[in-house]
Amino acid sequence: MHEPFLPHCSYCTRFLRPFAIGSPLEEWGFCSAQNGGTLPPADMLERLEVAARAGDFAPVLGFPGLFPEGDDGCEAFSPL
Repeated sequence: MHEPFLPHCSYCTRFLRPFAIGSPLEEWGFCSAQNGGTLPPADMLERLEVAARAGDFAPVLGFPGLFPEGDDGCEAFSPL
């Protein structure tokens, strides 16, 4: 049988998606294989979302471990 899809973060059990649908960061998240399975505190995530809603993505781009879901795949990929 062939793989049903290419490795993509949105199809990985390790991709932690902390932002709600409708958020400008809804496709951003963390990899539990890279961050020990924990998310930053809710107030930090809220500050990132407020900045993104204001059009300021500098804090988002500079936040350690936060990245947009991608289709590059990685060695930690674990299909849903």
